[in-house]
Amino acid sequence: MEILKRVLIFVFLIFPTVAFAANRITGEFAGCVTRDDLDQFIQAVAAKNDGQIKAMLASECAPVKGREYTMLEQDGDASKIRIYTPNGGTVDLFVPAAATD
Repeated sequence: MEILKRVLIFVFLIFPTVAFAANRITGEFAGCVTRDDLDQFIQAVAAKNDGQIKAMLASECAPVKGREYTMLEQDGDASKIRIYTPNGGTVDLFVPAAATD
């Protein structure tokens, strides 16, 4: 599973998004592979734990500013979105609900 996470994040960061996705994230947010990862990332940001933030951005999470997406689910304070890659692939990530407002 850890290797899959790393591959998805790598593909997500290397390939720009395609033009047909309906929405774009405009703020400084991170998207994470699981809801638990997102919760941990938010806790690290709140605690200003730079070491944990950097570690998570290198594995389970990635910056999503400027990325185009389609909404999959919205649940309280988090949203699940799908980001499209130019090669036709997708990456599903959890982001704070404020990222999709």
